Amino acid sequence: MANLLEQDLTGSIFSIRYNPDGQLDPGVVGGAYATAERYGAPIRAEKREFSAMATPKWILHKVEGGAENTYHINAMKNQPYVNTSEVSNPNDFPKGSGWALIPDEDGIPGKVVTLQTELSGFVLKPYGDNESPIAFNFVIQIPNPNPSSLHLAEVIGVDPDTKELVVQGHFFPGSPTNPPPQWQFIKVN
Repeated sequence: MANLLEQDLTGSIFSIRYNPDGQLDPGVVGGAYATAERYGAPIRAEKREFSAMATPKWILHKVEGGAENTYHINAMKNQPYVNTSEVSNPNDFPKGSGWALIPDEDGIPGKVVTLQTELSGFVLKPYGDNESPIAFNFVIQIPNPNPSSLHLAEVIGVDPDTKELVVQGHFFPGSPTNPPPQWQFIKVN
């Protein structure tokens, strides 16, 4: 699976759609997309119709020296909080604001994903059907060098009340009756 990530995801532009149980067809255009209102705000799963212009865009950058398949998820142009200057190559767009888990005063990472410049790394674990050439299904996991359990992982899901992207404990790899929260990375370039 590492080749899939390296070849098809790094440097590509995506809309990221919440796919809680992995059952969304990549051809379906609506859904809840990872969206931020402004810099410093929580990133939320907002219902939108997919559109190349209106759906928020994100670009992945491999975390240097990070664990396998660990990426920063950076905001891309066309969002109100991002530099909107035109670029000829999305790979040249500077690393800037992106997904972050802000640590508290004791250094413990927060549980809500916010838009910041101090980025967090996230492990993308392919999950389920990844046969589509335009959409890749992943569990977004928090890197943990000292796991307390071989089967319990901290993954990104959605708070049912606030719709904020949050860290949740989930048994991994899950089961057909209790799959982990999943995300579709839909190519837009």
